[in-house]
Amino acid sequence: MREDLTRNPNAFMRQEERYDRREDANRDEARRFENRQDNDARQDRDRDSDRRDADRRDSDRRAQLAQFDRFLDSHREIAEQLRSNPSLVKNQQFVQNHPALQTFLQQHQDIQQRMDQNPNALMRQENRFDNNEDTRNRDFDRDGARRDSDARNDARDRDADNRTGARNNNGDRDDMRNRNDNRTDNASRMDNDERRDARNRDHGQVVSFDQFLDKHQEIAEQLRRDPSLAKNQQFVSNHPALQAYLQDHQGVREELNQNPNAFMQQESRYEGRENGMGRGGMKSEQFSFGQFLGTHSGISEQLSKDPSLLKNREYMSSHPELQAYLKAHPDAQSQMAKDPDSFLKSSQQFSGGTKTSGTPTGTTGTVKTTTPDATKPAAEATKPPKQ
Repeated sequence: MREDLTRNPNAFMRQEERYDRREDANRDEARRFENRQDNDARQDRDRDSDRRDADRRDSDRRAQLAQFDRFLDSHREIAEQLRSNPSLVKNQQFVQNHPALQTFLQQHQDIQQRMDQNPNALMRQENRFDNNEDTRNRDFDRDGARRDSDARNDARDRDADNRTGARNNNGDRDDMRNRNDNRTDNASRMDNDERRDARNRDHGQVVSFDQFLDKHQEIAEQLRRDPSLAKNQQFVSNHPALQAYLQDHQGVREELNQNPNAFMQQESRYEGRENGMGRGGMKSEQFSFGQFLGTHSGISEQLSKDPSLLKNREYMSSHPELQAYLKAHPDAQSQMAKDPDSFLKSSQQFSGGTKTSGTPTGTTGTVKTTTPDATKPAAEATKPPKQ
């Protein structure tokens, strides 16, 4: 280095300057490369975060839609009106006339906002969800039937193989065939018995819980509105009758803990079959009002003597519970206004109390008041006997 500087210091320093500039350029390029990598990594993280947020929002919307669908499944009258005219949900008078809908929207602000923004779009989404749910249920049933068919085919194939092997073994042919047939018959009988026992147990649990809900209408309304409350310890402890029932009925408790929505749907289907009703209409309102009369024996007795009281404003104002019922059931109110006598007689067959004597539903006859059993509460007979 000393020799180079002594021989030509200018040339040597120019070389050093060029090297220094290249070194600075390399450091700058390295910094730019690191910055690009940092930016790319940051953008990837941001995109991942955006995707997770979008997935979370989609999941939340689907969950909210599922809750709204379950609500409409348990409130057929409201569902039919909203599907025919979604804008009704923005009508304050309509919402106030349906306390169950008002409570649901207050508890589900996201659904409320989406309904306010675009009720038609939300109802279309709910309709698609409902159709997809029906399709999934049908696919599940078909898969179950296919599995049962495959199991039967496998059993037949095994029987055929066993019989073929038995024929090849002449000495043991008859014994082998008999043993295989007996095993198959026994297995089939045991399988059928187990399935029949399981169905009977499930049906018995649904019937038992339906009978309990018939006697506890407040609990029934809340559970049908939100089945998951059955798993809420605070809710159960606040309702001692429900708590005592679940302690005595372990099978029902297990069903509600595993899948409360499915179990409540079974109970709802049983309720509909039991009362011979479809999704609403005249008979549905008659049954509903019959239940109301079964728990208000004084009103039932007064109306049986004079059905025109349903049109008497002074009488209605002195019975706020009747007013509240009619406000929540506008179809029943409309049918009463048209023909209170016929509607009352038809409803009383479901009340378990005052009935028309010897007269079919919808025909004229003498109204007779029966004396309730003083040893039983009036709410015990709110429905027709189970078949």
